[in-house]
Amino acid sequence: ENENDGDTNDDLYDDLSQNAVVVLDEFHYMGQPGRGGVWEESVIITPAHTQIVALSATLTNANDLSQWMASVTNRDTALVEAGT
Repeated sequence: ENENDGDTNDDLYDDLSQNAVVVLDEFHYMGQPGRGGVWEESVIITPAHTQIVALSATLTNANDLSQWMASVTNRDTALVEAGT
């Protein structure tokens, strides 16, 4: 139990109100059966005050996913690509 506020550790992990950033690695799993749903739900339910960083070295439809993320979250979305 946290001595400062009486919350248990489980309560702290369930509370996303203090998170500033969510990092989703291997984002190319988006759309894959058995894996993609986790990324999709993470994008949809992440609180509006939280920045989402989705990482992938092999994402072929990055523009489409960036536009989808903007539409489902109503957030400004920036696609950042590294040169090869």
